[in-house]
Amino acid sequence: MTRRFCPESVDLKTAHPFISTHAQYEEIAKIASECQPLVRERHFLTPAGIDIEAFRTILEDVLEEENLAINESTRAKDVPSWDSLNHVRLLVHIERTYGISFPVDSVERLQNVGELIGLINHLMDQQTGR
Repeated sequence: MTRRFCPESVDLKTAHPFISTHAQYEEIAKIASECQPLVRERHFLTPAGIDIEAFRTILEDVLEEENLAINESTRAKDVPSWDSLNHVRLLVHIERTYGISFPVDSVERLQNVGELIGLINHLMDQQTGR
């Protein structure tokens, strides 16, 4: 089975820092319309929210990779297939999976995986009132 992340649509507000042209948006829309659904059964939460293993699973699904060696200090540029298009796909997938919306200014300031996980957990806490 092909593992591929496939958004039905892209929130341009979230994607803004990464999509600079209409052609890039059209490319994302084309991918979304042609691909298979994402296999989600491996995504999980701890009582405290998403952890590094859950994030690794999501990232592997989005990048269509296996056994990625990441930790909280990993940056997107440390993973060859984590380009700007895949970054948008990752953010859209996380928003849909966990029912959150990333503020653009927060996304622009993120430096590494640990900060992204922290932001995800913070947004989930705000949503659930934890």
